[in-house]
Amino acid sequence: MTEATGPGAAKIQPRVKTALSPIPYGPRTLGVLLASLGLLGFLALVALRLTYPFELEWMEGITLFSMERLIEGQPLYAPPDFNWCPLPYGPVYFEAARLASFAGFAGFLAPRLISVLASLGLFWLLGALAGKRRGQAPVDGTRGLVAAGFLALAYPFCGAWLDVARPDALAFMLMLAACWNYQRTRDRPDWPGALVTVALALASFHTKQTALLPLLGFFLLDLSRAKFVLLGFLAALGTSLALASVGTSGWYEFYTFDLLAGHGLHWPGAREFLSRDLVFSAPLLVLAGVGLRGSPRALIGLAVGGFLASFLGRLHPGGYDNVLLPLVICAAPLGARGWAQRPKLGNLMLALMLGLGLWIAPGLVPSAQDRKAGEDLVQRIEGLDGGVFSPAHGALLARAGKQHQLHLMSWMDLSASDAGIEQARVLVDELEQRLSQGDLSHALVGAPRNLAEADFVNLLRRYLPREQRLLPAQGPGAMIPVSGAAHRPELLLSREQ
Repeated sequence: MTEATGPGAAKIQPRVKTALSPIPYGPRTLGVLLASLGLLGFLALVALRLTYPFELEWMEGITLFSMERLIEGQPLYAPPDFNWCPLPYGPVYFEAARLASFAGFAGFLAPRLISVLASLGLFWLLGALAGKRRGQAPVDGTRGLVAAGFLALAYPFCGAWLDVARPDALAFMLMLAACWNYQRTRDRPDWPGALVTVALALASFHTKQTALLPLLGFFLLDLSRAKFVLLGFLAALGTSLALASVGTSGWYEFYTFDLLAGHGLHWPGAREFLSRDLVFSAPLLVLAGVGLRGSPRALIGLAVGGFLASFLGRLHPGGYDNVLLPLVICAAPLGARGWAQRPKLGNLMLALMLGLGLWIAPGLVPSAQDRKAGEDLVQRIEGLDGGVFSPAHGALLARAGKQHQLHLMSWMDLSASDAGIEQARVLVDELEQRLSQGDLSHALVGAPRNLAEADFVNLLRRYLPREQRLLPAQGPGAMIPVSGAAHRPELLLSREQ
């Protein structure tokens, strides 16, 4: 090709800045600094939270009990009873946490380490996806660092969920690993590579179903090249679900599909998505919009799928701030490309996210007084005579050597679903029977103003009328969870002496 010459040549070939154009030194350095601050801040918060011996998030206890069942050789997916009902997710995360426990990591440390390692994997994969250039050109490390920085900066307003004992981080890491492996192998016939992509996608779904929509978006928008991988994934997914259902006498299907489908949609969540989630994620979404130009279709599909997954997550009854994770993770590669096209605007958006994170971060670390209050509670529970019931704090009972029971979240999942309402009624009847027979002498509950526990508290008070406050209403030592909903053991109910 020959270059245009003559007086009008400059107008014929205008210079257009793209995501691959060189970025001036000053804006590039500032972007690297802001992203690095986000990553360092994430690591600092994780270091302060990781070894906290009590629940950072009120449902972490179910993960411990899931590990316990797997270690003891008991099935996760069994008929609900008074002592056990699983979370409606696949087994991959719980199996990984079980393996970590064999390495000597006790209590919450084992599953939290899995989440932290998965989060580090997420940062690396975001960097690899966002920094990929066309052809065999080397990865753009700066753009990749900025993509990872987006997730780190968003960590505080995504529920501070990446290091808790929950399956989200592992599910999305496996999802991005499938996308990265597909991009790595798609331009050459590579059956082993395609099989690895399908296996990673399948593992992500069986960690948490939320990964499905981003995966479908990623493959569908690159369908001309991804059709065989997509067909392989769908075939493997259908086969695995059928086998899991047969292997658990239908209970895997009940918990992971029927129960969730019976919940319906919580439409007030749409208002929260618009008024909170989109506001907090607006800086990233602005840059993702800029980054659409010239981006691979698969990355656009990934972002669309992540957006839809977050929206539907907020419509689920009980959806919390962690529903923002798929949106942030899946939009981060486009956001990094947008930053590279408009670095000054990009640095402004990074600075806004840093400011939001600094505003939220101080409340994400448990205090020394919280730790002391937890130890005192365990000692007090150890000294209680008779059976102790706690719908939301079974981890405290287990630490004190008491039998834990069905978790409040599992009861809520059952009672809110058309598929599970009868089982929920049977379990409440069993609770009342145990109370009337004197099998339970004490109950550890939240305050009645907590609507999720209000029905339990009202029932328990009929049999356990003595009431003692265990924790202050607020401030140091109140043991208010630093991630997730504010469920905490405020009251001890006991029988009359």
